[in-house]
Amino acid sequence: MRIAMLGTRGVPAHYGGFETAVEEIGRRLVTRGHEVTVYCRETADAAPDNYLGMRLVHLPSWKVLRAMGAGTHVLAYDVSFNREVLGEHGGYFAGPTDLPALLHAAELRPGLARERGALHRARAAHRYDWLEVAAGYEQLCKKLEGGQSIRHSADGRRRASADAV
Repeated sequence: MRIAMLGTRGVPAHYGGFETAVEEIGRRLVTRGHEVTVYCRETADAAPDNYLGMRLVHLPSWKVLRAMGAGTHVLAYDVSFNREVLGEHGGYFAGPTDLPALLHAAELRPGLARERGALHRARAAHRYDWLEVAAGYEQLCKKLEGGQSIRHSADGRRRASADAV
């Protein structure tokens, strides 16, 4: 049987109980002969395409787009999807040691953080049509179901008429 597991940060489990459960259940299903695909979040680290016999599919998170739409100054992992979506006003970190300095800078200059949040909201409103984004995710799921790989292919789902903001 083909089984898809979603709603998780992914495996290997580094985050908590739910991820550990997905890893254990997925591993056991594989040993029983099932084909298991785990849909994981894209991360800054190089991630395997297979783990304990489970196929791993790495997807970008909706959270960046939601935060932009809310007018929040976004600090994000330095991965291609985040850079493409956030643009020049995002705060980027490569690892945990970079984050404290970004947070400290935002606390020292709250006006700048509010300004960047407003720029993110304007960029999201200008570049993204939320119905198109949802349709894009639906298309993506159909491609993945058909066995196509989308690794390293994030395109930001821009509107055809959008200019950079």
